[in-house]
Amino acid sequence: MMKWLFENKEAEAKRQSRAELLKTALESKDALEKAAKGTMNLAADVTETLQARIDDYSSQIDQTSRLLSDALLLVNTEGKIQSFNPAAETMFGWRKREIIGKQLDLLFEFNDNPVIDTAFLEEFMLKVNSHDDDVGINYEDFMGVCKDQTTFYVDISASKLIRSDKQVFYIILVRNVTQRVNSHKTIKKLAEDNQDLLKTIDASNTGFMILVANGTDYDISFVNEGFARLTGFKRSAIQQMNLRDLFGSDSVFWSIRKTLKEEIEGRHEFHFEIGVNQATNFEVHITPVKKASGPSQWILVFYDTTDLKKAHYALGRSQASFKAFSEASSESLIIHDHNRLMEWNDRAILLTGYTDLELENMHPFDLLHPLERERLFFKKPLEGDANYETLFVTKDGEVKEVAINSKEIDWDNTSARIAIIRDVTEFKDVETQLRTSRERYKTVVDNTIDLIVCFNSDFEITFSNQTFRDYFEVELEDINGFSLLEIIPKSDHEKFIDHISELTPGHEIRRGVHRVQRHDEIRWQDWIDRGLFDEDGNLIEIQSVARDITHLIPD
Repeated sequence: MMKWLFENKEAEAKRQSRAELLKTALESKDALEKAAKGTMNLAADVTETLQARIDDYSSQIDQTSRLLSDALLLVNTEGKIQSFNPAAETMFGWRKREIIGKQLDLLFEFNDNPVIDTAFLEEFMLKVNSHDDDVGINYEDFMGVCKDQTTFYVDISASKLIRSDKQVFYIILVRNVTQRVNSHKTIKKLAEDNQDLLKTIDASNTGFMILVANGTDYDISFVNEGFARLTGFKRSAIQQMNLRDLFGSDSVFWSIRKTLKEEIEGRHEFHFEIGVNQATNFEVHITPVKKASGPSQWILVFYDTTDLKKAHYALGRSQASFKAFSEASSESLIIHDHNRLMEWNDRAILLTGYTDLELENMHPFDLLHPLERERLFFKKPLEGDANYETLFVTKDGEVKEVAINSKEIDWDNTSARIAIIRDVTEFKDVETQLRTSRERYKTVVDNTIDLIVCFNSDFEITFSNQTFRDYFEVELEDINGFSLLEIIPKSDHEKFIDHISELTPGHEIRRGVHRVQRHDEIRWQDWIDRGLFDEDGNLIEIQSVARDITHLIPD
């Protein structure tokens, strides 16, 4: 009996022990499950955070590539395009969906059609990142290619990208530099073309200088030998100076500086003290040159006016002094009274190409380009001292840009003007000036009371002012190509043609009275005709100024 009780107690103890073990195991399993779930939740949180950051970085990179003005490409080691930003679409003309997966050689001109692989891309990256002219890209040999096969100059940089999965890619940044390269070519050509002009400027006795703004002062970036000769300074020394070094801080410096700061054209007179009690008078002409980028520049042209100053003094005392000076002067001198040329020197003959006899029979405005006559003689006669630039037409029909200083004087007991004339053609683009002059004076020409018309040797009208068109009641779009003979009565055609045919290189100007037909009415006009001839003496254009004088013709 006791044995049975003992065995039951032992069995109960074992049962309780197993129950305890089972309970402990169940509790451990719950804890383990909770720990596993916590770990999984933590891992999910970390993963989501990392993914969010990756998405942010990816979005930032994508947005940055979209904002680039340069093309951004991603290619693999086989040269296949993997990424293509919007700037690349604009630059090359391909859509992203069209170019992805295509070969890189669709976008560039490579020599000898190379096989594009890792070795080629490594060499390509070395070249585009090199600053060594012996290794780097020659713009002529390496070009970008658009979808339509047009080419353009490019500037390229490249970088290798190795991802965590060991895949290799190449990032290529492309910039279109066609405008820059073409600008450099143009500048180089202009420099080559202007070598002769620079030699002429250096040989000239006229001083020539270019200034560049530098803070509150102005540096001398170029000066010719002519200025060195005029001032007695060495050219090398002048090129190390600025404007204040050259002129000091006197009134000359401040007056010139004021013109430079206002960026306007201007003229100033001053003098240098060279040696002991030796003063040289100068006149400087200032022209601003505005640039799209970089500092502004100014062109200064210096004339030695010492002799001219003396000449004005001498002319005020006697005509004999004028004649003596005029023969020795390096400038062209002309005296006129608005109706005729009264006196001139040999330099004026060289400038205009006319002989003494021809000048005796010429009106002052005959020396001027037709578009300048209205401004200088008809609209408002010159008064007092006058400095101006205008266009001369020589006997050979050549147009020259001249600068004129003009003063009122007494000559032969008559009020007259003396004009001191300098040929500044070598510093001007005459064709540009002529176009500018046409635009500048179009309004003046159109509002004059005189009829102005230009026509060619076939009598086709090439230019007319508003007064001419109003007189004959014809519109601008209908006048060019219109035959001038249409306004001349048929019975007068032969006479009019003979009159024009008498214009020759030696007799460019003719004056005559002609009948014209306006609707059903015959009118009388006083015409001044000038012929323009080419180098071979062929008549290429007739410029005519006419005025209605019907009221002066007796019935």
